[in-house]
Amino acid sequence: MNDSTGKKIKILRRQKKWAQKEMAGMLDISVPAYSKIECEITDINITRLIQVAEVLGVEPCTLLPGHNPEDLVKQENLRLKQKIQYIEKEMMYLQAKLIDMYETK
Repeated sequence: MNDSTGKKIKILRRQKKWAQKEMAGMLDISVPAYSKIECEITDINITRLIQVAEVLGVEPCTLLPGHNPEDLVKQENLRLKQKIQYIEKEMMYLQAKLIDMYETK
């Protein structure tokens, strides 16, 4: 059995008796863009995966083949950690710049 993300989304959508047009409308995207998600022409990002899962009333991890909730949480934590590190570096740079401005007065 093919348990790809696109196929899971399509099955859940059909269970709710929704057309692709309805699903695309709920996601605020075009029908061709939505169709590409189901056909897996377009890779679905985590933000869109979460949005699709919310519309379908399921946990995002249920849409992923071979993934469990812990893996999804680990991926999101890693992404957030990287974002925090970037912001911390930016803050240090701005603090140094501010100190330099006060010292040159």
